[in-house]
Amino acid sequence: MVHRSQVACNLGPTRKRERVCFMRSTAMRVLLLAMIVSVVALPAPSLGGAVRVKATADKTWNPAFKSVPKGTKVIWKNPTGTKHTVTSYSSNWSKDTTIKAGERTSKIFRSKGAFYYRCKIHSSLDAEGTCAGMCGH
Repeated sequence: MVHRSQVACNLGPTRKRERVCFMRSTAMRVLLLAMIVSVVALPAPSLGGAVRVKATADKTWNPAFKSVPKGTKVIWKNPTGTKHTVTSYSSNWSKDTTIKAGERTSKIFRSKGAFYYRCKIHSSLDAEGTCAGMCGH
């Protein structure tokens, strides 16, 4: 079925019809572009909220948590006077960031699960991949 506005644009050239058809096609292009930008440019919604983890003076991560829901933003902060790293040691994610005194780093997890991390400076991994020292997940 053809709408009558489409017929009017196809009837033949007159100044008024050309202007109306041009404005209509321009409006449609702007609307389409706005829809594309809104889908592409907006960040994914955060479903899990935020978890704040702090390095402590006794070289641990606080609080300890076992897993995060999808969309959780984990923020690691270093309020100590010692440099630390946030380094993943499980295959389901990747991060290796140094955080100096007073700095922070973060990661939004796009899936739920347990994500193991450690400070490379203040921990060690044995042959089985078990972390000792400043480890978290």
